[in-house]
Amino acid sequence: MNTTNENTGQHFAQNGLFRYNSDDYRIANFQAKGSVQIYPWLRFDNNTDHSNMTYHNPLNVGEHVYRRRNIACCFWRYSA
Repeated sequence: MNTTNENTGQHFAQNGLFRYNSDDYRIANFQAKGSVQIYPWLRFDNNTDHSNMTYHNPLNVGEHVYRRRNIACCFWRYSA
């Protein structure tokens, strides 16, 4: 009987641009492969993988800044 296996994994994390309530991104992957050769004519193979991704999108960060930006844009547009 002959057996083989392979395991791989990856983890990646990136912090966002904002200091408070930051937009963070994280991903983790895992993969496992294996096989068992019982007879020359009988072999079992298996391939399993798992992935998990999270992203936090802050919808209310800097809301007052965007209001000021919109006010400045509208003032510039109508002041001519």
